[in-house]
Amino acid sequence: MQTAQGLMAGERGRAKPPAARADHVHCVWELQTSRGNAQLVIRDPRRFGGLWVFDSVDELLTKRWNVLGLDALTIDATALSQQLGNSNRSIKAALMDQSCVAGIGNIYADEALHQAGVHPLRPAGDLTPAEVGRLHRAIRSRLRAGVAAGGSSIDRYRDALGRRGSMQDQLRVHTHAGEPCPRCGTTVLKSRVAGRGTYHCPRCQPAP
Repeated sequence: MQTAQGLMAGERGRAKPPAARADHVHCVWELQTSRGNAQLVIRDPRRFGGLWVFDSVDELLTKRWNVLGLDALTIDATALSQQLGNSNRSIKAALMDQSCVAGIGNIYADEALHQAGVHPLRPAGDLTPAEVGRLHRAIRSRLRAGVAAGGSSIDRYRDALGRRGSMQDQLRVHTHAGEPCPRCGTTVLKSRVAGRGTYHCPRCQPAP
């Protein structure tokens, strides 16, 4: 989602489809604000987003918010371990499941798993308490770095003001297949896990 101008309390507006889907714009709201006219634009180059309309905040909480897992930036290690449970699915698939933990996408799953030294195909419920602890710290570390850097503009991502992020310059394994691991120098490999391009170091992240 990308907004052309921030929303303020008391704004009113109406949604309209764009005349043409130029640059992946899917919906535009014309807004009347205390500062004048503005637009709220839904721009989704990779079509991962969604748009829902609810009659009330309660309906929003019931139908959408309540199906999300705990926020990845606030969840503690104990809760993370409970969310992973005894699942036999891969740890990467579990991390990207928003009903398990909310807020981790493909890039940051790869980065957190590398920092924690956990192979992306490890069964989620098979991690030791020490590994869960390392993974918990790595998730928060990499997400905080991503927020501070304004996101990863690997492809067409821009923030609400149209600016590129710089986290792509700090990525350790994601998109670095064939290059040396920054920790041990072993060649980074690329595979597919849960249908997504996945990067890992075979030495720092031993295969299950």
